[in-house]
Amino acid sequence: MRQLRKDDISLEVVEIQRIAHQLTSVLYLLHSSAVSIAHGDLYIDIIVLEISNVDSLSAIEMFEMFGHPEYGNICTATGDCPSSPSAPRYIVQPADLGKVFSWRTGNIKVIDFGQSFRLNNLPPALGTPAHYCSPELLVHNMAGKPSDTWTLACCIFEIRMGEDLFDGLGYDDETLHQRVELLGPMDDSLMYVKLYGFSGSR
Repeated sequence: MRQLRKDDISLEVVEIQRIAHQLTSVLYLLHSSAVSIAHGDLYIDIIVLEISNVDSLSAIEMFEMFGHPEYGNICTATGDCPSSPSAPRYIVQPADLGKVFSWRTGNIKVIDFGQSFRLNNLPPALGTPAHYCSPELLVHNMAGKPSDTWTLACCIFEIRMGEDLFDGLGYDDETLHQRVELLGPMDDSLMYVKLYGFSGSR
């Protein structure tokens, strides 16, 4: 979904509503007693649009449509190449999805369950991007249905408005300030003072 923003591709309101409904239904199913798991890392990058007809294309037809893959080297912040056997050897430039945008089915897929967990076995911490984190996840590392539901709301806002609900560049204390500015004072304000030096008052 984020690639649509990068390519400046917009969706019709009806399609956005359909996506929001499907995304909510996915989370409802995951949280149900029949499944009883939380995704743990729900954000816009792991919501993908389903497209049809691609499986019928030959390799030659794929290259004609998208061009040949563009590869890039991977280096760390210090300029070193990663030596771990589990590290990727290269990166690939994303394809221009605008060429197959008309092939979308109207359905979505939620991927990357690498941080999912059983609701009766909560993890000590998650790697969710700070601007998608609920206050209790930021302050107490409390993950579960509420934190999943918070990220769901952030995703729906971003899909509908085409921008992040909260700034994605700040540190945890800055993102908490943003939540207080938007929603007003929050519970457990004494803990906020202890950890971050502010009370949640405007």
